[in-house]
Amino acid sequence: MFWIIAALIGGYVAAIFTWPKIRTWIVGAEAEIALLREKARALEAKIKTFTGS
Repeated sequence: MFWIIAALIGGYVAAIFTWPKIRTWIVGAEAEIALLREKARALEAKIKTFTGS
């Protein structure tokens, strides 16, 4: 029983210290996705002007 409680406490402490880094990575990934979507919209608009659609 002691080892289970120790593992749970250790996992909780590890989560406290790693969550900010994980959150930063997730936010960075979301920003990158938004940037790529905006570039795709701009490219689509440029293609439409060339094709006349």
